[in-house]
Amino acid sequence: MINTQLILKELKGVKSLLFDGLIIAFLCLIFGILMGPGSVAFRIAYSIFPFIFMLLNLAVGINIVAGEKDQNTSDFLMSKPMGRIRVFLNKVISFALIVLVSGFVVMITILLINKAGLNTFDSTLCFRSNNIAVFWKLLLLVFATAVFFGTFSKDIFSSLLAAIFGDGLIILNELLKHKIYRWDYLNTMHAIFVSVVLLLGALYFFGNKKAPKLKYSLLTAIIIFFLLNFLMYMFY
Repeated sequence: MINTQLILKELKGVKSLLFDGLIIAFLCLIFGILMGPGSVAFRIAYSIFPFIFMLLNLAVGINIVAGEKDQNTSDFLMSKPMGRIRVFLNKVISFALIVLVSGFVVMITILLINKAGLNTFDSTLCFRSNNIAVFWKLLLLVFATAVFFGTFSKDIFSSLLAAIFGDGLIILNELLKHKIYRWDYLNTMHAIFVSVVLLLGALYFFGNKKAPKLKYSLLTAIIIFFLLNFLMYMFY
C-alpha cells in the first residue's frame, strides 16, 4: 500500500516551496520580536504566524495532489503498476506528514514564546494558551480542503484560490464569531465530519477514471463544499 519512493518523490517535489514558506513565517515572527514584545509589529506577526503555516499547507497539499495534472504528467504516473487509489493514498500520506510536522512546529513555537514571557497579550485565534486545539481543527480542515480541491481541479492556481476562499470564510467566521453561517461553533465533531467527507469525495473522484473528465469539476467541488457546510449549519 505504502510506496516509499513515491512519498519521497512527493516530498522532494515541494521541498523548495516548504523551505520558502518556513523562511517567510519565521522572518515575520523574528521581525516582530526584534521590534519588541509590546509593539504592534509583534502583535501582527504573532497573530498571522499560524495562518502563514495554514496557507503554506494549502499550497503544498494542492501541489502534491494536483501537481501531475498541472504539469501534464498524470498519465505517466497512472501508467505505473499501481492503482489510482494507491497513488492517491500515498499522496495523502505525504501531505499528512508535512501537516503534522508543521503543526508541531507551530505548537512548539507557541510554547517557547509563552515560556519566554514574550506573549504579553491574548488577542489571536490560535495563540491563546487554551485555544491551540482550534489551530489543530483548522489545520485538519486545511488538510482535507487542499486534498479535495487539489483532486477536483485541473490546475494548481484555480484550486488554490478555491481552497483559500473556502477555508478563509471558515477562519474569518471563527475570528469574528459571525452568526449567519454559524461556523463559530467549530467543534471537534464538525471538523472531523467535514474533513472525512471531503477526503472520501476526493478519494472517489481520484479513483474514478471517468470523473476527471467532468467539464466543470472545480465548480462542482465548490458547490459540494458549501452544501456540506450548509448541512452542518442545519444540524448544529
